Amino acid sequence: MDETLNESLKNIFLKYLDTALNRTKDKFMTQQDKREQTFNRLTDREILIVYLKVFKELTFVQIGKYMGESWQRIASSYTYARKKLKRGIENGL
Repeated sequence: MDETLNESLKNIFLKYLDTALNRTKDKFMTQQDKREQTFNRLTDREILIVYLKVFKELTFVQIGKYMGESWQRIASSYTYARKKLKRGIENGL
C-alpha cells in the first residue's frame, strides 16, 4: 500500500481510537502508545477494508470489486479487523 495513504489512514484511526481509549488509565503506557499498539494489530489490507467501509461508506461488494476479492472474504476480514480493534481497546492496548 502507498506509504502516504497508510500514514493518512493511521492518523484517521488514531483519532478515532482516542475516544474509546480515554476510559483506559494505565500509568505504564501513554495514550499514544495504547493507540498505536491497537492500530498496529491490523494489517495494511485490514486497514484499507475498514477505512473503505467506515469512512468511505462503501459496501462489501464495492470493496470486493475494488480489491479484486469476493464480498464474502471482505466481510470476513472486516469482522476480524473489528474484533482485533475491540480486543485492543478492551485490554487497554
